[in-house]
Amino acid sequence: VQIQQKRQEIEQEIKEIHSRPDSNIHDMHLLRLKDELKEHLGFTEHELAFIGELIDVKEDEKPWQGAIERALGGLRTTLLVPSDRYSMVTQWVNARDNKTHVRLQIVNVKRAALAQFRENGFLKKLKWKEHPYRDWLKQYLQRFDLQCVENTQSLNQMPFSMTLQGLIHLEQGRFEKKDQHRIDERKTWCLGFSNKSRLALLQGEADQLSQDMEQRD
Repeated sequence: VQIQQKRQEIEQEIKEIHSRPDSNIHDMHLLRLKDELKEHLGFTEHELAFIGELIDVKEDEKPWQGAIERALGGLRTTLLVPSDRYSMVTQWVNARDNKTHVRLQIVNVKRAALAQFRENGFLKKLKWKEHPYRDWLKQYLQRFDLQCVENTQSLNQMPFSMTLQGLIHLEQGRFEKKDQHRIDERKTWCLGFSNKSRLALLQGEADQLSQDMEQRD
């Protein structure tokens, strides 16, 4: 029964993902929230976007993706909202049980300035989607940039840096490593302009569960 239930849950997730091919965000409550805001408050497709939908890791920098996902953390699932109508969104979110952790960030594209990334920072390892918020997002994220270093010797001497294995040196002397999931566990990743790789992972899981059910029968 547990295997069958798990398979049904995965199939439902696959169905939901198919309906949103341009997003790799895996929190269905957040995706539904975005859909409902567009439907009920009249936002267009480009006016609402999660940060993770607007950035991806360059192909030749993919080994760093796990560490970059960890470094960005909740920023990836932060919903960007236009400055001229954000009060409607805060009222909507405040009045309902959203069933998940909702993060909102107001965007004022008129204030976007030229971003300057750290020379060896992880932001230089990203691709940026063509989008009205692109220049604003570059400027916004530069404060969270971290130098990418090869070993803990370099990390120890350099505040605001990180290793490939995901250990982060924040301000002088404060370190953090988020090992709740394996760093290469792609199901936990949120960055990307499509969800093809997530679909493939879930389909593989569904197929394996189907085989397990057949063997038990």
